[in-house]
Amino acid sequence: MNIVQVQNITVDELIERIVEITGLKNSSDNNSKSVISNIVVLSRKDAARSLNISTSLFDKLSNMGLIPQTVILGYNKQGEKIMRWAEHHIIKIKPIIQELRFNQNLEVYSNARKKVQSLLQL
Repeated sequence: MNIVQVQNITVDELIERIVEITGLKNSSDNNSKSVISNIVVLSRKDAARSLNISTSLFDKLSNMGLIPQTVILGYNKQGEKIMRWAEHHIIKIKPIIQELRFNQNLEVYSNARKKVQSLLQL
């Protein structure tokens, strides 16, 4: 898996970087199919909506480390990372989060955190 920091570039430049790193080429003479996909980055509200939970529960679970932010969008003026949630990661952890909707047990939360980390390979 390659991790690339993306900031202040256009979509075309991003695609060029991905092609450089992965070696994928979109040429008609190549018989193999090249796939370049987009990563859908979600805001807090959209991520909560994708998980089918309220934003307050989303904030609670996110603060407990159950919904990790996995995409770096760049840096703000203070030099801090701007982090968001990738849709494909949110979809992967949705069954785990759905089990926690009506649960208040801290032991269940810690077990769920371990499941999420192993599922997302963090």
